[in-house]
Amino acid sequence: MNHDIEAIIQNALDADETLIWCGIPKQGLVFRRSDYFMLPFSLLLFGGAVCWESLIVFAAIDEGSKSPSIIFQLFGIIIVMIALYMVIGRFIYDKIKRANIVYGISNLRAIIVSDIFGKNVTTIDLRLLLDIDIAFTDHKEGYGTITFAEEDYAGALLTGMWWRLPGMGGTSPPRFDFIENGKEVFSLLMAQKCQQ
Repeated sequence: MNHDIEAIIQNALDADETLIWCGIPKQGLVFRRSDYFMLPFSLLLFGGAVCWESLIVFAAIDEGSKSPSIIFQLFGIIIVMIALYMVIGRFIYDKIKRANIVYGISNLRAIIVSDIFGKNVTTIDLRLLLDIDIAFTDHKEGYGTITFAEEDYAGALLTGMWWRLPGMGGTSPPRFDFIENGKEVFSLLMAQKCQQ
């Protein structure tokens, strides 16, 4: 993605809009609070999957024609690949995703432009923010995450966890992820919300 941030957001604006703020998420590898749980779990799953697969392969070598079914071997390979993604791949996916996202706030909308598998523009109308829960999460070193989520806790209980880990599929609410000076941007967004 072209890193002329302001030009990318300007292209997403309508004629009657004024750009107030634009930025990008923190670059590089990022560890989140959820990783304190997910990383040990992922390593445990990966270790178990490797043990499973090695036992199946060695049983096939030792027993010859009486070897375990090819289905067990394929199942083991699939689990190893999933576990490997959970240990390493999700961090790489998250890094690539954040490298290809630009955020902006205009006088009318919050804008998220991503270009991972084709350009995608997500907008949140500031006039509708009265009906949307806006959450701010403070991270270390002045970074923060602003999440635009409609309150649907009952639906979340029925469909599983309402939050999603990066790169683990599912849909997550739109958010400005790991932005620099997050508190100031959140204050700016709330001021724009009050002006609507």
